[in-house]
Amino acid sequence: MAAAIFAAALRWCSSTMMTSPFMLTSRFRTSYHERSNRARSPTDRRARFGPFCYTPSMEKEARVSNAPISVRTFHKEGDAFRWDDVDVKEYRKVGDFFRGINKQVFFDGEQGLSCEFRYFEVKPGGYSSLELHEHVHGVMILRGHGRVVAYSDRGSHVQDIAEHDVVHVPPLTWHQFQAAEDEHLGFLVPRGERA
Repeated sequence: MAAAIFAAALRWCSSTMMTSPFMLTSRFRTSYHERSNRARSPTDRRARFGPFCYTPSMEKEARVSNAPISVRTFHKEGDAFRWDDVDVKEYRKVGDFFRGINKQVFFDGEQGLSCEFRYFEVKPGGYSSLELHEHVHGVMILRGHGRVVAYSDRGSHVQDIAEHDVVHVPPLTWHQFQAAEDEHLGFLVPRGERA
């Protein structure tokens, strides 16, 4: 039933020529006569509006996946953030150059993604290791506050961070995330293509 409604909506969109968000702006810049004389073949539409323009032939081309979606439900365990079916792992197997930190890997490349999607949680007063690597980090702070410390050939930098901040760590930059003394610090770190 839902597939039939979706297909009908797509047919309606294609018949009203609202096939692309770019169409809406260009549509009103042309006269009615010009619009009504345009060819309406799928090939013409794709040529004019790009490969992502819907055409009626797409219904035949569409593939429906039999794979179910995966939802990992969020919950709190005490003060810790947790997700169903996601194991809490050690941050590092060896060393004492970090304190009070663990990680959870949501997607590790096995689900068809070309990257890992990881969440790190630092207990109050804890910190990650001071590390350096060749890849870039894009980090989003999900909870708490603290600071990020960075060292590079351009000098040192200490920046306060808080919930919803986004941190860019350039390649070959020493960096460390530190939680405040009074609150957990949680952050998401996608990790690029795996070898």
